[in-house]
Amino acid sequence: MTKPNQVDKELAYLTIKTPVRLAYRSLTEKDVEAAKVKWKANAIRYEATVLLESDLYKTVSAQAVAVAGAAWPGRDLKELDWEHLFVNGTKIADAAAADGKDHLEYQRGKILFKTSTNKAPTFGKFLGGGNFQNNVSPDIFYRGCSVVLSVGLRAMEPTKKTDKDFVKAYLNDLTFVRDGERLGGGDAAARYGEIEGVTTDEN
Repeated sequence: MTKPNQVDKELAYLTIKTPVRLAYRSLTEKDVEAAKVKWKANAIRYEATVLLESDLYKTVSAQAVAVAGAAWPGRDLKELDWEHLFVNGTKIADAAAADGKDHLEYQRGKILFKTSTNKAPTFGKFLGGGNFQNNVSPDIFYRGCSVVLSVGLRAMEPTKKTDKDFVKAYLNDLTFVRDGERLGGGDAAARYGEIEGVTTDEN
């Protein structure tokens, strides 16, 4: 299968330091292999989808729009497939509610930010007091925990010419910050400290 093409190496690095909830993940070797079978895919792909509040979404989306604008000057960026990167959580919750299900209500009012990579990202854990543990097992991450992360945003052309161009978020690293209520069950646990803000660095 032909891989999507990178466009003129338009790339921006984005670090999200505000803890966000992990909604979906495929981070362990077992997860990745299971996903390959489920989706009948050849490539290995690690994935992490997080929930963004509106203010943080504005910051992240502005950076993605800047990357797209640099890659395709003068183009109407509404033509792009933005759902490759962002998904409206309210629409997902509404669709589930229409079927009489409420298990996706936690997505209401949020934006799902989708990140992935073909190479294993770096995994870490925040220990509090500004201390971090590097190279931890991806098994510590679960749906509902709080994380911080860094990604590389890149403009991409699709494999199929009939598909739309898009911006992709490559997951560079993912850091566990604190426990939270598991999505679908579980209870909230210890909280570490706060990590706030977003920093960006364009290349």
